[in-house]
Amino acid sequence: MKNMTLAVFAALILAGCSQFSNEIVPIHHATRTYSEYSCNQLELEAKRVARELSVYATEQDKLANRDATLAVASIFIVTAPASLMMTGGNGPIADEVADLRGQVIAMEKVGIQKNCKIQFDSF
Repeated sequence: MKNMTLAVFAALILAGCSQFSNEIVPIHHATRTYSEYSCNQLELEAKRVARELSVYATEQDKLANRDATLAVASIFIVTAPASLMMTGGNGPIADEVADLRGQVIAMEKVGIQKNCKIQFDSF
């Protein structure tokens, strides 16, 4: 019974953890947003969005690492206070990551359609 209680407790704590940035599902963006961009404009916008995404992804990964550390501590110490300090899942930073990743995907699709020679980093 004690093992079952610990397992349930661990599952509940881990469910409240923030996701790492590469685990966040991108928000769909229509390619028509970028369809009128030239290859040069597309490349400049992609670089701008990639820089912004990098900032948000770094912050999201910090949250996820903190939550994972606190979750492990909560499991081993079996105290509620550590779980109260976790972010409780994804929040506004994760929303920005999802949005920006979706923009990158849309720009990448347009770049492919236009045969632009743009190197997109995978996020």
